[in-house]
Amino acid sequence: MKNFFKSVTDFINRDVEKLLLLKNEDKYFVKNINLNMQREEIKIQQFKNFEYNIQIDKDKIRNKDCIILFIFNNNLNESINDKLIQLFQILDLCSESNVNSITLILPKIPYQRHDHSSKYTIPFRKNIIQHIHEKVDTLITSHIHNEEFINKNLVNVKYFDLFANNINNLELNSNNIVLVGPDNGSNKMVSEIADKIKSKYIIFKKIRKDTNIQLYSPSDNYDPQKTYIILDDIISSGKTIMKTIELLNSKGVTKIYVYVIHLDVNNVKKLFKKLKKKKIKKLIVTNSINLEEYNFYNFIDTIDIRELIIKAALTSLENKY
Repeated sequence: MKNFFKSVTDFINRDVEKLLLLKNEDKYFVKNINLNMQREEIKIQQFKNFEYNIQIDKDKIRNKDCIILFIFNNNLNESINDKLIQLFQILDLCSESNVNSITLILPKIPYQRHDHSSKYTIPFRKNIIQHIHEKVDTLITSHIHNEEFINKNLVNVKYFDLFANNINNLELNSNNIVLVGPDNGSNKMVSEIADKIKSKYIIFKKIRKDTNIQLYSPSDNYDPQKTYIILDDIISSGKTIMKTIELLNSKGVTKIYVYVIHLDVNNVKKLFKKLKKKKIKKLIVTNSINLEEYNFYNFIDTIDIRELIIKAALTSLENKY
């Protein structure tokens, strides 16, 4: 990361000044990173009627290239819907302040499970992205479910190389590794990482009926001596991951690692306690939400995705000029 930021010094020092805007709770994402740019905290006040008042000094952001870092963390007291209202207010305030440009960093876009129409619903996440697009010059995010939303103003950062490198660092023989996808939605991720580390993989079939989940394996050929690595993009309720572990256990598998891109649960501690009881080898997640307070869990490791995300934001601004 240090070499990258050194290589863009001239870009950072050009005439148009850049400014990083972020909430206090999101400062962990730029901790120990020298970006050589000013930072301005977004102050959020909640009135007694539960409405939000967003405070940003308009004079400080006027005519600036503003990079807004906004993280949706379910594990805080505020709901995702509250966070969305805050974000929309922030974007409106910046738009009204004559900023030079807005680059928005959303490591995780909310409503990830609401991108398909059904008898009762519309693809709500598509509407969220479209609404945000109207307010920003570039949206930086990662691993969105449906790539039809990607255009020149949306950068979808992938972590496949980071995951592959982390798995290689486990120092396991690739012949003794089997990657596991809990459902068809993980097929692309699993197959690409399997290709990078030269391992076999298997994809389970998931049938969901209301709140019940059933998983089925396409094979009964399991080797208890091998290590099975579950890969998934997001944990929301935790049911799919638990069912995947249970199905592997029923096949005699005990050496299990779990890799997840986004934690989207409202009670991280409860999830970690459940996974600890399953006696998995490791849970490896990205730091798209702040997990520093859970460092005491010795079976949890994090993959640092900050470099890729911030690099994507700076590169998009560099290309703008």
